[in-house]
Amino acid sequence: MSVGNHRRFGHWEGDSVEGAKSSGGIATHVERKSRVLATAKLSDKSADTFYLATTTAFMVTPEKWRKTLTVDNGKECAQLKKIEEATSMNIYFADLYSPWQWGTNENTNGLLRHYFPKGIDWRKDH
Repeated sequence: MSVGNHRRFGHWEGDSVEGAKSSGGIATHVERKSRVLATAKLSDKSADTFYLATTTAFMVTPEKWRKTLTVDNGKECAQLKKIEEATSMNIYFADLYSPWQWGTNENTNGLLRHYFPKGIDWRKDH
């Protein structure tokens, strides 16, 4: 399958990076082959906020680059049917306790933590 072997463009991994309690975070979406990163600031960790940030990020992405999106089982991902409809992407949940299934995004989030450490207040400009 082309999703797992990184041979074709258009297969994305999504997650979020949290900051200090109640300060929001960022939604991160990484394309598996090119490693292109699309981010959006989140005011909170609600599913509605993640949905809006994700659909906004993908509206500027060419349709031919929007095939699949793999996410974890976090509560922010509860609106995936709406994301599927808005972006025309097939959405997949990774298996529980299997972060290697969205390893490109996990690695990217780890790199972002060098610049935005845990406990950062996302309400401030960064």
